[in-house]
Amino acid sequence: MVSLIGPGLASVGDGGLLGGNLTFSQTLEPTLFGAAKAHRAAVLACGAGGVVLAVLAGILLVNDWVATSSVLVEDPQGSTVFETASTRDPRRYVADQVAIIESTAVARAAAEAVGGEIADLPIRDVLELRETTSNPESGLIELSVTADDPDVATELSTAFLEAYQEVKDSRNAAAFAMAISELDTSIAAVDAQLEELDAQIVALTPGSDVDARILEAVEDLMTLVTSTTALSPEALDRALQELQALQLIRTVQGQDPALATLLERRTQILNQRAQLVLRRDQVSVDAAIATNGVVLFSPAEEAQRSMGFGRLAAIGLLAGLGVGVGVAYSRSKRARRFEHRFEPEAIIGAPLLGEIPDFEAEDLESVLPIRDSPLSASAEAFRFAGAALTDSVDLTELAAGSAVAARIFAITSPLIGDGKTITAANVGAGLATKGRRVLLIDADFGDQALTGLLSENKGWYPGLTDMVEVGISLTSAVRSIHMLDGLSVDLLSRGSQSISAPEFFRREAVVTLFSELRAAYDLILVDVPPMLQVAYSGSVVRLCDGVVVVVSHGGEVAALAEASDRIRLTGKPVQGYVYNKAPLREEMLIRRGSMRDPLGLGMQSELS
Repeated sequence: MVSLIGPGLASVGDGGLLGGNLTFSQTLEPTLFGAAKAHRAAVLACGAGGVVLAVLAGILLVNDWVATSSVLVEDPQGSTVFETASTRDPRRYVADQVAIIESTAVARAAAEAVGGEIADLPIRDVLELRETTSNPESGLIELSVTADDPDVATELSTAFLEAYQEVKDSRNAAAFAMAISELDTSIAAVDAQLEELDAQIVALTPGSDVDARILEAVEDLMTLVTSTTALSPEALDRALQELQALQLIRTVQGQDPALATLLERRTQILNQRAQLVLRRDQVSVDAAIATNGVVLFSPAEEAQRSMGFGRLAAIGLLAGLGVGVGVAYSRSKRARRFEHRFEPEAIIGAPLLGEIPDFEAEDLESVLPIRDSPLSASAEAFRFAGAALTDSVDLTELAAGSAVAARIFAITSPLIGDGKTITAANVGAGLATKGRRVLLIDADFGDQALTGLLSENKGWYPGLTDMVEVGISLTSAVRSIHMLDGLSVDLLSRGSQSISAPEFFRREAVVTLFSELRAAYDLILVDVPPMLQVAYSGSVVRLCDGVVVVVSHGGEVAALAEASDRIRLTGKPVQGYVYNKAPLREEMLIRRGSMRDPLGLGMQSELS
């Protein structure tokens, strides 16, 4: 895991050394969009693969079919002639109908209608085959059935809603029949009361012609009321007027008060009977025009696969693109490269010592600009790195209150090609002064590139191995490499003895030798093999006091992170890093003011 916050961040404030538009709020982690854009071919390939796999899975694995039927419902109480319009919430009515559709009674009727294996299934299993959705605002109810046979799915879906309608019709018919039956019972009870009253009236009637006429008028009125033909308002009015006249005559003749009470009661019962008959007629009319509340029924058509190929392809595409973005992000994270000189600080937690521009940007012909192009921007950058290294050492020693003692620094890098050997040679040459003893040790036994760079003769020379194995003296093993203005640095090469490097650098004699070298020199730079490519590089680092890491512009972030972990295992601190092969910045080329003679030698024209 790459840490984005290191101790070195505390030394660089936003807008300080970074300046301009770049701050450490920038992350070294790649963005998903950036990763997908950088690896769009991989993302598209994963998306296409996802589509193919999803469709194949649908063909081979998905064998479910779905058929959907629907009904549009409304509350039937709103369509009656004599009933008061329903005040129920339409949404509540739709919910009630869904509950009926999902009932076991409907499921049982639907399964029996389809027959075959469906009829043999437990009702619980039949219910699990269907799924009901509804829209309370429109009253639309849809019922989908999923089965492994398209015909079964179609038949069962339609059967569910047909059974629902049959259940509704049956319930409505039963409700109206019960209502009419109750009304007929009430009418029969009223007729029984009338017969009883008529018997009492006859018992109290003296047999006069008026009483007979009254009874006859009453009978005629009952006949008119109970007649199945249309009752004329005029005929009813005449019959009532005649009855009233006869009652008035009977009263004038001195009718018995008890008889008058019975006649009044009889009139009330007759009115009650008329209301019951009227209500029965209204219920009969409503029953004739009543509906089950289904406005429109759409049976299921041809069943479709439960997961259509278009939907499968869309899901596969999304899943594939998601995997592709993940792959792209993983690749980008592994291949994330440095683009600015301050970015490595967030990885290794140590400050920038120097930024070395790409030699090609200055058209340099030599890889030793310190010696061959001392006024170049590259040479000045190496001097910056050397000054920063020695200044950090001096400050450390001053804080510790110790006497000035030599320091041994390992110059290493994550991978081959980062420029550690050229950095060691130029920084060492830049630190050479008339009063400072500087030693360069070529501990990269694989190719001895430092020796080849500083020496004209690339043959075998005495060196480290000879001092340990044969016991030659330091003065015999070290060569002085002459630089500009008569200055020189000492070089200690591998030597001529046949040894195994991993075993050699772990020997106690080598540890002792490095202690002796520390006492003999002011500053020692050790060219160490790449940390991630040569196993014994860690053994060499353990012999040193600190580490300088060379990071190349465009180098992989993951490589530096891994190299930093390996350095931490040695227990040696990273003194700083050198950012190599950087783009040449415009300010590096300024040759006026202080930059006319960066060495302060007063001889710019001679060095140009």
